[in-house]
Amino acid sequence: SNFGKGKIIQIQRRKMLVPNGAKVWDGNGWNALVDDESLPKPYPPKTNSHNDDSTLIFIGVSAFRDKRCPKTLFSYFSKAKFPERVRVGLVQQNANEDVDCVKEYCKLIQKEKNSMQCLYEDQIKVTRIDARLASGPCFGRHLQGYMLRDEEFCMQTDSHMDVVPEWDVEMLQMWGRANNEYGILSTYVHRKESILTLENAKDKSAYVPHLCQVKFTDALKPRYVQAKLAYNLKAPKLTTAWAAGFSFAKCHAWKAVPYDPKFLMIFDGEEFSMAAKLWTRGYDFYTPDISLIGHDYNKVEEGPSPHLWYNNHAKEDLGTKGTRRMKTLLRMIGFTQPEDLQNLGKYDLGDRRTYEQYQNFVGFNVTNLEITTNRCLSIAWVPFKEEWPPTENNLAGPYWSRVLSNQIKEDGPKVDFVLESVAKSNLLDFHHTEESMYKEVFVFVTILLLAILVGVRMQRRKREKVKDGNDNV
Repeated sequence: SNFGKGKIIQIQRRKMLVPNGAKVWDGNGWNALVDDESLPKPYPPKTNSHNDDSTLIFIGVSAFRDKRCPKTLFSYFSKAKFPERVRVGLVQQNANEDVDCVKEYCKLIQKEKNSMQCLYEDQIKVTRIDARLASGPCFGRHLQGYMLRDEEFCMQTDSHMDVVPEWDVEMLQMWGRANNEYGILSTYVHRKESILTLENAKDKSAYVPHLCQVKFTDALKPRYVQAKLAYNLKAPKLTTAWAAGFSFAKCHAWKAVPYDPKFLMIFDGEEFSMAAKLWTRGYDFYTPDISLIGHDYNKVEEGPSPHLWYNNHAKEDLGTKGTRRMKTLLRMIGFTQPEDLQNLGKYDLGDRRTYEQYQNFVGFNVTNLEITTNRCLSIAWVPFKEEWPPTENNLAGPYWSRVLSNQIKEDGPKVDFVLESVAKSNLLDFHHTEESMYKEVFVFVTILLLAILVGVRMQRRKREKVKDGNDNV
């Protein structure tokens, strides 16, 4: 009978749900993960380059007055098995009195290698910006992309990180274990003190941080909940969340989904909105199965805090506009004006998967701000129609060709891009805002100086008249 056939099919499907030995702590208890071989699989890697020792890795680092930045660069180069393949694009937002990341890195590597040369300095590109122009992490991370060249893999991190020895080889192999050309390794990583050795990192019984839950702040901005835990993962686990502080993927992800330069003064909402853009373009997020990189969560005892940009009250208006743009991207209630949606342009959502699918995948409803389901456990990959290469919306190809054509030519081993070169492409609105602010200050100071000069001249004439009157007497 039809009922009997349906029952057999159901039983056969259940047999495909096989516990794989891994478990996840979702905040309420430990849950076994299962594999379902009946489900569709992602598109596998196009090449075997993740096993090639010469494959180039680009690391984007955006630093705001961070004195820990030199140690981060030192860690990336000194602990890589093949440091000659590592490239860094550093956006340094400093005040005059702050430590220069590259110069201090050079001192560390010279001491370590007992060399007069600053090893790998020619593999570092730098965009130096006055800290007063800093407008939040999205702005800084947008600028990272201008230093990207033909590297195949891209890693984005904060500027206060540490890695285990041979991290470059292990990171590429871990990406390969996800078996997804569009896979992105990402999570809120452990504190750096807990990732001491490669042997410890490769211990499958050790807990790895698993990012999988979202909430809404009091300001109705989406923000991820503190990472949960997983252990005994045989491969990176498909998840729903993308973290800005650690992300590792093929560089075509960066080219297809660059940071929006108009997301100014945005912190809460940065990651969730970027995840929405990536996922709707076919990219998937994976919890790493081993911990190769750690974050310095310690409070900065001396010097500026890396969060000081947030206290720049002169940019509150930019923050209001940035928040409106972010909520427009996410189609939140009251932020779906046709003109605003059209203005998103190439920074809008993709069309490989729908936004409705994304909400179901993540387990939240943007209309009523409701978290609908727990998505920390076993979840299924959502298929999409692939178009190769992924140049949707002209974000790759013509867009990046134009970006490169606007850059200042390299002069020497390091490159210091100036804001004017960046402004030619995407930051016109920002610079007009900054320029108008400086013009107002200039006009005010000019008027003040003129008033002082007029006052001085009037006092001088008054004294001269008094003197002439006394002489006549």
